[in-house]
Amino acid sequence: TSWKEFADGTVRDLQVKDSTAAEVDGHRGLRAYVKESSQIWKQPGDNFELMTTADVLWPSLLYQKLHPSDEFGALCKDLLADLPGFFNPATQSIANDYKRKSGDERADSWYPFENGLVKYPMIGSLAGSKEITSHFLTAFETARKMALQYNYLFPIYYQVASLQADGAGTNYAIGGLYAWAAILAGKLTGKAEYLGEARRAIHALYTVPQERLFHEPQELSFGALAAAELGMQAEAKFL
Repeated sequence: TSWKEFADGTVRDLQVKDSTAAEVDGHRGLRAYVKESSQIWKQPGDNFELMTTADVLWPSLLYQKLHPSDEFGALCKDLLADLPGFFNPATQSIANDYKRKSGDERADSWYPFENGLVKYPMIGSLAGSKEITSHFLTAFETARKMALQYNYLFPIYYQVASLQADGAGTNYAIGGLYAWAAILAGKLTGKAEYLGEARRAIHALYTVPQERLFHEPQELSFGALAAAELGMQAEAKFL
């Protein structure tokens, strides 16, 4: 099977609503797993995740530029319409669940940092959505408060409303995602202060022993990318 056939087949399969769609208050999203495909994971049909939406929407928008399709374009339009709903005005942050529980929201830090501060603004930029990129810039300011609170050495779990660590675990490599998000903020606004934030995050990562830089590999990948973009060659090589 060629890569083109894989791509075409994926686009076709994504449009099978009975297997892939979940709905919340009239909004169409995507299930994390194809319906009834897992014997151990039962996802409710009335909620969906930013992670799934962003993972599919980012390349789908690029595919649409290469192979415009009214049918697939309609799905992309539905998913784009979902994105503002992940922004939580109360906490000035971007959540992973579209339908959030009342009360304190607890986050596994790489979810909001990767999906909300990297994929979310990339999609907003591709779609030309000022609303989405504005939400990102607001959420980045919340992330900046957290970075300062923990000296750019991030906890693994935290309470979203208070930014307080939940438990003693750490995820230092989050700094790589944060640094790339800062670069994106700089590109969107033209403000050099964001590049300073990226440098501070990379400097902090550079002081952490290698054996402590574990969790999700893309965290370090974006850190290396940010360091290279900033001309920090030693740090890029280390990461």
